[in-house]
Amino acid sequence: MVEFGEQLRRAREEKGMTQQTLAEQLFVSRQSVSRWECGDRYPDLITTKKLSEILDVSLDDLMSGKEMAKVVERNPVIENKVANNIMIVLYAIVVLYYSVDAVHELLALYVEPDKYIWNWGIAMSALKIVVFGYGLVTAIRGMLSPKKMGIVIVAFLGLKVLYFFIELAEGFYLDGTSMSTWEIWSDCIFSILLITAVLLLFIGKKNQIIWLLVITFISLVKIIRNLIDCYDIISFARLNNSLPEGQRWAMVSDNTYSSIISLLLPIALYALIIYQTYTLYRKRKIVMNFDESNSVPVR
Repeated sequence: MVEFGEQLRRAREEKGMTQQTLAEQLFVSRQSVSRWECGDRYPDLITTKKLSEILDVSLDDLMSGKEMAKVVERNPVIENKVANNIMIVLYAIVVLYYSVDAVHELLALYVEPDKYIWNWGIAMSALKIVVFGYGLVTAIRGMLSPKKMGIVIVAFLGLKVLYFFIELAEGFYLDGTSMSTWEIWSDCIFSILLITAVLLLFIGKKNQIIWLLVITFISLVKIIRNLIDCYDIISFARLNNSLPEGQRWAMVSDNTYSSIISLLLPIALYALIIYQTYTLYRKRKIVMNFDESNSVPVR
């Protein structure tokens, strides 16, 4: 079977087109076309369809189902430029937020060491900077494939679960009791289920509808919970500001905006996870339908 790159080159030459001419019609660089023909990179599925139309060749002649599967697994999950830029901005905001948070906590430890004690939140912030920093750099380079994206999502959720068990252990160690509640335990269980579904779908390539539904449902639950918490914080802040100045809780007032941001960022991240999941599932479904439509039944 002729590889995609060779088939593309032949179809282009038979059409009497140069790499530059083809690139201009696709609104890509000539280097992109050259990489496709050399087999270094693959175009996305939408661009492949445009190629088949421009070169007057069928999609199945231009690319086999096996190669289409490679396209999905090697290319970035989000190939839409607008959506990809939104993801990059979100990752950058997350990195900036946790960087400021970690610096603030470290300065507090340095300025008033007797008042503040080391807490695991600083270490968690540092790890989140590493996780989302990796996602940010990879997204900017256009290399956030399903596997790499799955690693970012699993690492983010895994840190939440780890922090929960650290706090649980510290509660037993300090006073022999646990400060965890049913809501906290359920959130931890949901995170573990979400990690499992992401591992199977993004990294394990199990494209069943059940994992899509699990990821969507749990992400929506977490979004709704955070929205409720945001509403409670805003309502409490308004009530607090309506009190006489001498009765206001300054600490709550000072932390209101920080608390809201800390809840809004996960909301945006979970919404992004839903979008990433649907995008990947749809791409793999296209390949599966392509294979089924081009399969020859055995007689």
